[in-house]
Amino acid sequence: SRMADALFTKSLAGYTSAPLSSTDIYLSGAIMDPDRSMTMLRSMVSDDGTIHHIGYPLRASREAWAAAAWQVYCATGSESWLKEAYSVINRSYRREISVTSAGRGLIHGTPSYMSPSTAFFPSWMLPADEFMTICLGTNLWHYATLSTATAMAARLKLKAERDWEDSADATRNSINDNFWVPATSFYGQYFYGDMYPILSPSADNYANALAVILGVATPEMASRLMASRPSRPEGMPTVFPPANDGGNVVMPVTQTLQGIAAAMVGDEEALLASIGALWCMSLDETPSIQWPSLLLRGLFGLQLTPEGISFSPVIPGKLQGRKSLTSLRY
Repeated sequence: SRMADALFTKSLAGYTSAPLSSTDIYLSGAIMDPDRSMTMLRSMVSDDGTIHHIGYPLRASREAWAAAAWQVYCATGSESWLKEAYSVINRSYRREISVTSAGRGLIHGTPSYMSPSTAFFPSWMLPADEFMTICLGTNLWHYATLSTATAMAARLKLKAERDWEDSADATRNSINDNFWVPATSFYGQYFYGDMYPILSPSADNYANALAVILGVATPEMASRLMASRPSRPEGMPTVFPPANDGGNVVMPVTQTLQGIAAAMVGDEEALLASIGALWCMSLDETPSIQWPSLLLRGLFGLQLTPEGISFSPVIPGKLQGRKSLTSLRY
């Protein structure tokens, strides 16, 4: 449609002018502009060879770095980048795990999208209290880091592959055992409190979609999660219900993640809801790269692996007509 084409063209400006976050690179930057994505990821690494953080250890601002680096490798096949990225991931993990570990394979810390923190946490919390929370989003990206390190170690034929894999499995199992709420069919937002941590009953819609995309949720859990998602005409709020009014924000990236997750489970209505919300937001906001991400990862089902590129299209019946993707360099 003209709408889809116009928004795609508008979004392309983001790949040449706007800074790319590690999440942007993970979602589509790696295939859209692999060279710039590699440069941006390198800019997030400190002189000591580790991923630097804003407000460390309170906020994991580059939490998607490892997953993004893997996508860049799959898009380029660069063995030198694979070795470089693995070294950064290994160094960063060894430095941080002693500070962030919460036991049971989980870690402390707040995800970058929960900003400002006053909008997502109770007003009585101090910065130390926020750091001590065990957030679903932070731990999902932690799992992504561990599974990425597993895949990289396997490609490099390193003995560490088994240790990374064991840690990834433990984290995935712990997320499902502790965060999943069967009665509501979604994952809770975060655990808070020192002596007897309590699970916040709010739904972190960003993280719940990410659980589907990363394969943490089982196929049954993923289908139930998407069917029970909260929905609003203006788009999916990041957290619902939020701890404070400010947490009711509707972000483009949340719509994108929800749409990709919906496509993965074949939920056409949820996919259409994400497309509609993202299109409406894209009309007024500064050009972003969210629509190309939803188009490529959702509608076209693009996946990158070391073996090649694949497509698993999911086109809702209401979106009639021939669909084509041209000029994608791979």
